[in-house]
Amino acid sequence: MSSSTALKFGQQYNETYMGTDIIRGINVDHWRSCLHWNRSNANFTVDYYFSRSNSWKTSSDFLTVPVRADVAGAYITADGSTKAIHHIYEYHAFTGSLDLDSNPDVFETPPGVICKGRKKTKPVPDFPKQFYYRQELLVSGIVTYIDVWYIEKYKYLRYDSRPLRPTNAFYTTNPVTEILDYNTGVYFYKDNILGNCTILPLKKSSFGAKLNHPLTNHTGDFMLGMQNPLELFYLDKGYTFVGTRPCRELTCDVFSAIKSNFVINGQLDPANTTIEVFILCTDCGLTIYPENGQDVPTVVPVMMTLLADSVGYSETIQFYDFDDSDPDLSVFDVSSCYNDMSKLNFNLRLPGRLAIDRHTATLELTRLKLAETMGIEITRLQNLRIDIDYADVYIHASLLDRTPATCKVCYIV
Repeated sequence: MSSSTALKFGQQYNETYMGTDIIRGINVDHWRSCLHWNRSNANFTVDYYFSRSNSWKTSSDFLTVPVRADVAGAYITADGSTKAIHHIYEYHAFTGSLDLDSNPDVFETPPGVICKGRKKTKPVPDFPKQFYYRQELLVSGIVTYIDVWYIEKYKYLRYDSRPLRPTNAFYTTNPVTEILDYNTGVYFYKDNILGNCTILPLKKSSFGAKLNHPLTNHTGDFMLGMQNPLELFYLDKGYTFVGTRPCRELTCDVFSAIKSNFVINGQLDPANTTIEVFILCTDCGLTIYPENGQDVPTVVPVMMTLLADSVGYSETIQFYDFDDSDPDLSVFDVSSCYNDMSKLNFNLRLPGRLAIDRHTATLELTRLKLAETMGIEITRLQNLRIDIDYADVYIHASLLDRTPATCKVCYIV
């Protein structure tokens, strides 16, 4: 609508000139109009006060600007009764232009504000099925860093961190690696300083774990599975696009949601939590160059904020170095968790020559083909390397023993 329609002022509203007045020390012209608002079945009188062009100089380019609107009348409520209304609107610093370059988010909802029923104008993008990223987590003034590798196809997830304090079972503050195997239901916990490794069953609280809620609700038992990429970033459902905002000097699409009964880290009781996810805007003039050398658009998370006012909790997560190129399966190496008696070293000799720049790709394909042929998990094939001579290619590898039966009664989906 035009500004005249928005302010309900103009010749079409049959104003009557009421003379001059002084409002807030400003010489004004006084106008009056009688209006009806169908939506609220309201009748009211509007008194408008505009600065006088011949006796007051405005701070804008306009000769006259609105100073006050005084609305008085009544509306009929749902039960048929009449209720009086009286609103006074004061106008300050009125200008006839907007500097959208210096204030581009003037028409965006403020951060943390969720409008129920807002029209969804842009869907949450599909995330890649494999990726690596580094995460900076800020909670209560404490910053921690986490490295994550994720492959949905093989149901593997790796999580590198450094505990802030010793916890039960491990009692270490050394850098640790957790490799979670959602095929067999175990995770490998490795102390990267001492070299210790422990194999334990996955838990409901394991990173990337999700429950089959229908089974949980009916029997108390649960089926444990690995979260898909959207679930890992809390983007599974209920999100609405709320516009673009700058983040770390990048233009980002922002998706917001209120999660009811959301379980906050370190809190016993769930709480209603406002979550905002910042994803790099790929149609805002930015070009992304993945490490695989292909100039193609991809989904890049930049930041996430969580706010639970009822428990006084806030969390900010920054994402760095997001990479969805083909993973190096050696990052899921668990051979250090097995002693020499639990490993079988073997060699393959293949006639022919192999270019040096094909070694890495050959090892990855060999690992996948051997695992498929042998009917085993790919993490049981470790320490692959290549030697070559003038006539043959030699592939050396280690076959790890079966995963210990530490997860006696569990279901993996």
